[in-house]
Amino acid sequence: MRIPCFAGLCRVAVTIAFCAFTAVSVSAQGEEPKGRVISQERAPAPSNSANIKEVAITDKPRAGYTETAKHNGIEGSVRLRVEFLADGTIGEVVPLSDLPYGLTEKAIAAAKQIRFVPKSFHGKPVDSTTTVEYTFSLYYEDEDAEITSKVDITRMPKPEILASELPASANRKIQLKVFFGTNGKAAIVNTLTPVPRELQDRLREAVEGIRFRPAVHRSGKRSGVTKVIVYEF
Repeated sequence: MRIPCFAGLCRVAVTIAFCAFTAVSVSAQGEEPKGRVISQERAPAPSNSANIKEVAITDKPRAGYTETAKHNGIEGSVRLRVEFLADGTIGEVVPLSDLPYGLTEKAIAAAKQIRFVPKSFHGKPVDSTTTVEYTFSLYYEDEDAEITSKVDITRMPKPEILASELPASANRKIQLKVFFGTNGKAAIVNTLTPVPRELQDRLREAVEGIRFRPAVHRSGKRSGVTKVIVYEF
């Protein structure tokens, strides 16, 4: 009876164990460790702006003055956060800035009358919120009783226009209705004498060159006014 060689068996067992360990190690290197999450970030899909149409205001009624605000010469802007609902109606209107003597309320009332096409997403109307601004700016005719100190023109350059360029009906004169602002700038409101289109730029340049002292409202504040001026040729 032969006695097994335990040393040899041990060597074989060690060899098998080593091979098994090596196989497990290789397998483990090829797999993600369990219990660990690896995030794979993907770039967001590009948005298709063609599928979104913003709210379109089709009619924005003006906000009128209150007599008290007009009497006190109040000017400025009221900003409102307006909710445009998907059903085509105005929702909540929240003032972000205000003016005294009822002007904020006038702006809110006007905003509630706005007509619009709702914002849409993939052709479906949705609610949206937009900031709307109402500007209150006083101006009068220069002859208005509210004006205690009329506009004072100190320089009035003549347009570079020849009398021969004017139509015979003009009678060698051009009448313009001009706005004289509190910032010292003048601008044409309306050309009362029909003139050829090619002369309009020369008229505008001349009016922009006018220098003046602004009119004063009875409240003591400067006020924009309109006044008819005449150029003779």
